[in-house]
Amino acid sequence: MKGCIDKRNGKYGYTIDVGTHEDGRRRQKRFGGFSTKKACETALNNAIYQLEHGEFIMPTNLTVGQYLYDWLNNTAKPRVTETTFIGYANNVYNHLTPAIGKIQLQKLQASHILSLYNTKMGLTTAKTNEVLSSASIHSIHATLRAALNDGVKQKYISKNVAVGVQLPKLIRHEANFLDKGEVSEMLTAMKGDPIFTYVLIVVSLGLRRGELIGLKWADFDMEKLTVSVKRSAQYKKGVGVIYQECKTAKSVRTLAIPSNLMQPLKAHKEAYDRNKEFFGEDFIDTDAVCSKPNGMLLSPNSFNHSFTKALKRYDIPHIRLHDLRHSNASLLLSAGVNLGIISRRLGHSTISTTMDIYGHLAIEAQYEAVGKIDPIFAV
Repeated sequence: MKGCIDKRNGKYGYTIDVGTHEDGRRRQKRFGGFSTKKACETALNNAIYQLEHGEFIMPTNLTVGQYLYDWLNNTAKPRVTETTFIGYANNVYNHLTPAIGKIQLQKLQASHILSLYNTKMGLTTAKTNEVLSSASIHSIHATLRAALNDGVKQKYISKNVAVGVQLPKLIRHEANFLDKGEVSEMLTAMKGDPIFTYVLIVVSLGLRRGELIGLKWADFDMEKLTVSVKRSAQYKKGVGVIYQECKTAKSVRTLAIPSNLMQPLKAHKEAYDRNKEFFGEDFIDTDAVCSKPNGMLLSPNSFNHSFTKALKRYDIPHIRLHDLRHSNASLLLSAGVNLGIISRRLGHSTISTTMDIYGHLAIEAQYEAVGKIDPIFAV
């Protein structure tokens, strides 16, 4: 592969073949602005090497904003879940594009990204509409890093400059836990409420909201007292509630069911069958555990609202629905259940995730265990 050097207006430049057009004609590109012939020759040799080794990046004036818009709609959207796409879109349109969107993609530097994050966290004198948490910064970074990874694969850029950018320490949301007495009081107050069975399922099995809505009656084995978590559910704008794969491979799991959950479950199934008979042909037989009287799936967000209203109705201190999942883990730990078993029941991808969230509770449980054997060491 060869190129040619010329001189225009006192500056050197080189022309090189960078591929072919659709009709087979050579596609050439000129690069100029070199002060000396030697510098131009060095650049030409580098370009030839990159072309021969598949490393050549065609110069472009494409901006970060233009690239992110194209990436979001043509690369990310077809391959991620609706929830992930909404998160990506929020980060692109509300945070990334307004701050670094006008920078040319190939001129984006790690310093631009770090400046964006520092501004968003209120660490600079630059104005910002809101100060974001460390979790939000990590979310924005995950979006940008994913986009730039694809930019490297598609040969828009030679490297991902987001890799290696130092992020703030991730401060996790302090989870709220209900103790044994508080769980009992909540369930007693809600007994007879339309959402009672759903709340009981979440707090006794530790399911995520989407996993609860995704449950079908066919997932239950009433004889073996087990339930298989096989899918999740989410609301998709313009479509409604849809099923999707679980969050991770470890999220697909089979759980043993507490015996006290069985009677409410059977009563709920009988109500489902009665509704099916009552509505007849108008019944939408989704086989969903969490459904409206006509069989339609409940919306995850509407269930959240129903839960919040129920707490107010029964004068129960406010907690998030997801805190019932945390409470399940806390109750298991206080009962002396092995952390590995708890991790598998919760569907965490690794036990380290469980340790990050519940490690302090595991230490507290150890004190009780040590207390039981302490008398042995009295001498």
